[in-house]
Amino acid sequence: MEKISALIVDDEPLAREGMRIHLEEHTEIDVIGECGDGASAVITIRDLHPDLVFLDVQMPGHNGFEVIEAVGADRMPTVIFVTAYDEYALRAFEVHALDYLLKPFGRDRFQQTLQHARAILERRRAGDLGRRLLALVNDIKTEPGPTRLDRLVVKSGGRVFFLRTDQIDWIEAAGNYVRLHLGDESHLFRETMNRMEARLDGRRFVRIHRSRIVNTERVKELQPWFNGEHVVILQNGTRLTLSRGYREKLQEQLKRGAAVSRAEAPRAGQAKNPDTGEIEVLRVQGNVYLIGGGGSNVTVQVGPSGSIMVDSKSGPLTDKVLAEIKKISLSSKPVQYLLNTSADADHVGGNEAIGKALGSANTWTIINTPGGSQTAVQVLAHDNVASRMTHLPASAAPSETFVGREKEFYFNGEPVFMYHVPNAHSDGDSIVFFRHSDVVATGDIYRTDSYPVIDLQKGGNVQGVIDGLNLVLDLAVPAHHEEGGTFVVPGHGRISDEFDVLEYRDMVTIIRDRIQAMIAKKMTLQQVKAARPTLDYDSRYGATAGNWTTDMFVEAVYRSLAPATTSTR
Repeated sequence: MEKISALIVDDEPLAREGMRIHLEEHTEIDVIGECGDGASAVITIRDLHPDLVFLDVQMPGHNGFEVIEAVGADRMPTVIFVTAYDEYALRAFEVHALDYLLKPFGRDRFQQTLQHARAILERRRAGDLGRRLLALVNDIKTEPGPTRLDRLVVKSGGRVFFLRTDQIDWIEAAGNYVRLHLGDESHLFRETMNRMEARLDGRRFVRIHRSRIVNTERVKELQPWFNGEHVVILQNGTRLTLSRGYREKLQEQLKRGAAVSRAEAPRAGQAKNPDTGEIEVLRVQGNVYLIGGGGSNVTVQVGPSGSIMVDSKSGPLTDKVLAEIKKISLSSKPVQYLLNTSADADHVGGNEAIGKALGSANTWTIINTPGGSQTAVQVLAHDNVASRMTHLPASAAPSETFVGREKEFYFNGEPVFMYHVPNAHSDGDSIVFFRHSDVVATGDIYRTDSYPVIDLQKGGNVQGVIDGLNLVLDLAVPAHHEEGGTFVVPGHGRISDEFDVLEYRDMVTIIRDRIQAMIAKKMTLQQVKAARPTLDYDSRYGATAGNWTTDMFVEAVYRSLAPATTSTR
């Protein structure tokens, strides 16, 4: 094939240099010029008539689309869009069959794009391409306001795929991400709630809460609930709380669509965010990582002095967990500390195997200065946890305990705090705060996959859970209008931020107050269960089967609050 003349148009000098370096590998490409703004690009294209233009979208003077309009779509050469804004690039690629490079891009992606450009030039489809460019320019000019999203590029399970926005049922905030719910599936997408709301089609998507957006075409009914609250019921039975401040907007939107029917929604069969059993490693922030899947979460702090683990999952997963920690470690030193947030089997089940693999400090002289030289894992926990682990081998039991409110030490360049929360999930719960990384690991005081587990036999109490959640809120500092800031790793479920914990605390508090009011009316446990005080939260946290059902949670709250003389029949 004869040489292809190319023009690079980008307002960033480093970006132009990077493109030039990529093109140097291809002797068939002759770079005949570079432009740093739209106006000079128009002149250069008219004068030099390149075969191929690498065209940025956002530039001073004329943006990329205005360059096309100024040159004339029928005289415009083949265009490869180069942009950091996927709403432009993806739309061009999908609707008008123009290729694109989404910054930052790698060598393989560039090769694919260039191959596509060669194919266009070989087929000599300039006329057809010109008509498509003109259509794109007209679309951009006539569409008011911010570009609406028609589809998203989603990364999930090691694959990348396109997702149409009309497939989405509802959206919830998840830290610096949003979680997209589609039937039984959910996917994380890196965007804030405010930007998602601005970019979605306002005729279809409406915000019903600070942390939720709903597709109005999925709404089945609005149902009044306690104290002026309302519940949005979707066609698949999902129930979402509607904030008072958003109710009028949603009702107005629904009036424009089909009539909303009223029918009782079914109970949820299982909790949301189910554990797939696969080990997954995610960086939280700072030097802290989450190892999720296969039971409870493990929080890991890494650094030059070795690693800290918060909880240990179950024994059979120890080899996998240690292998993943080795991959993310910043030194050759192994795990130095294992902090247990409770005595539950899914939090301490791996202690013995870790002690066997790395050595247990229970067989060594304990060094009082954290961070000092040692060749075995020290297991730290509250004294109440140790008292419930006496049946386990010495290598699994805590080698150091603390009493009172907190234990603090310094490791890998940051202060680490263990706070005891009495009588919450149990009587030995601790939360761990990595102050420099700004991450809180909560243990089972907070979880996103179910209602809080309250173990009455081990001293658990609903008020203790609320107190523990309030402590997490005291430690957490939000950012970006309540999204981001301090990140929170729950005992089970996804990474959260302060607002997620606030919602969970409010949910537990509301249910506590509802059940307390029913107890004051002399209602029995069975009557309280029949009244379904958790109804509007069941789609998100409820379960009718498994180790912790909605009925078990209601009973635990009831027994936490009810006087001993109250009938439970």
